[in-house]
Amino acid sequence: MLAKVRQGEIVETVYREGKASISELAERFNVTTETIRRDLVILTNNEKLQRVHGGVVLASAVRSEPDYEYRIKLHAEEKRRIGQAAAKLIKDGDAIFIDEGSASTALAEALTGLRGLQIVTCSLPNAVLLAKKLKDGEITGNLTVLGGIVDPQSKGVFGLEAAQQLLKMNFSLAFFGATALNSDGIYVWYASEANFTRNLLEKSMKRVCLAESEKFGKTSFCHVTGFENVDILFTDSKNPIDNEILKAIHEAGTEVQIIQA
Repeated sequence: MLAKVRQGEIVETVYREGKASISELAERFNVTTETIRRDLVILTNNEKLQRVHGGVVLASAVRSEPDYEYRIKLHAEEKRRIGQAAAKLIKDGDAIFIDEGSASTALAEALTGLRGLQIVTCSLPNAVLLAKKLKDGEITGNLTVLGGIVDPQSKGVFGLEAAQQLLKMNFSLAFFGATALNSDGIYVWYASEANFTRNLLEKSMKRVCLAESEKFGKTSFCHVTGFENVDILFTDSKNPIDNEILKAIHEAGTEVQIIQA
């Protein structure tokens, strides 16, 4: 096995399990412990992993996504302000996509007074919220909920069916979230969500990422895209964003909207 391939599999192993010992890795990949130590020197220099006594753990990483019910309570005020600011982009008659996630729920809650919208979502909680707004006349238009595999934690609909449905649609605006952001771009936890989001970005005229500032400077399991595929990024001012990340964002031509926390 090539060293780069083995190192990639080491990272995936630690992402899945949270940590790993040198002896376990040596046995798994049928190499010496010295070979694993050399691999870990490279991976820790790249800041992907962090050495601990006898093994390795993730460095500044998000290991998994907590349940939607838990996330909706975290940084609620920051999300509310981000959602309100992002909602101002939407005009009457727009075709919009609203992703799953608590920041996207804040956006859905902020929608009012808009007419003739075509709304598509992959979020069951957002679908219920938007359906009530349509029923009560707060907004008018049509609501489509994608079909596919429901993730019990996020309450989102993903999988091949949902991704294929996206490819038949075109959006004026697509609002999507992230598990983590760093100088390489946007990360999420699930591979199915990453593939889904890539399809979404291909079919959207304006691509808008909603992410609280506490998610910056971290990584997660699946890389979605660099900032070159993000037109506008909404975040809050509570936590400063690293200069290296800001440089990557600006070089990509992404507009950043920092909402006062």
